[in-house]
Parts: sequence; C-alpha cells; structure tokens
Amino acid sequence: MIDLAGRNAAIQSATPEAFTALRPAFCERMGGEPALVRADNTYYLRNPDGTAARFNLCVFPNCGAACVLCDLWVAKQLRRKGVGGLLLQLQTQVARRCRMHLLLCTVRQRNAAMLHLLEQAGWAAAGSCFTNPETGNTLRLMCRTLEGEPIA
Repeated sequence: MIDLAGRNAAIQSATPEAFTALRPAFCERMGGEPALVRADNTYYLRNPDGTAARFNLCVFPNCGAACVLCDLWVAKQLRRKGVGGLLLQLQTQVARRCRMHLLLCTVRQRNAAMLHLLEQAGWAAAGSCFTNPETGNTLRLMCRTLEGEPIA
C-alpha cells in the first residue's frame, strides 16, 4: 500500500530545503528577501510588502510516484521577471528529492503565458483539451516526466 500521508509529509519537508538552495535567485528576481510560508498545502512567497507568489504541490491520489501542481500564481508586478520559472524549478527539485517520477497540472487553454512557461520548463501536453463541466473552462492537461533525471 502506498503511504500518501508520508509522501505528502516528504513534500512538506523537501520544499523549504529546495527553496533555500534557490533563495539567491528568488532574491534577485523579486528584489528583496522573500519568505516561504506554508498554510495547509499551499506555499506562499512573501516579500516584506506582501504575498508575491503561491503554489500547491501534493501527491496524486493512489499514486505515490506522481505530484500534482495546483494554484501557481505570481503577482502582476513580478511577472516576466523569471519568478514563475523559478517556482517550476523549485517544484521540480522537490519532486525529485521525494523520488517522484511525474508532475501533472491543468491549465486553462486561454492562459498562453502559463502554457509557454510550462513548455519552456520541459512540460508537455498530455492528450487533447477537455472542458470542466463545473466551470465551463477549457483545460489542457500538462505533464513532466522526471524519470531518469538526477535527484538534486
């Protein structure tokens, strides 16, 4: 049986460690000394003037080898400065440290900036678009395979 609670705990432990390794790059791109704060399963990067970015990374239910990225967001004043790419790098490092083999997320098809960011970071579309019946949003499933990549 897969220990999902243990895998999620490993993610919670590995995230601050991976952030520490990337802290200088975050400081440079964010123009200050950001703090990483966790609330439930969501991580917030906060500058002294407030929240600058957030993301959620958790284990895919019933599959301890895959992570799901949710709720990636960067404040408007920090967009196009490399913060989103660093967040994807951070999440990839966390997944590798936790010995995950696959990262998954959904993106609104009209969110060209996020699709471009993911593709630049080595993500690819998995299948065709679909419509969420609850929201009406057209979504694209994106994935990144980590199998065979070195663990940081």
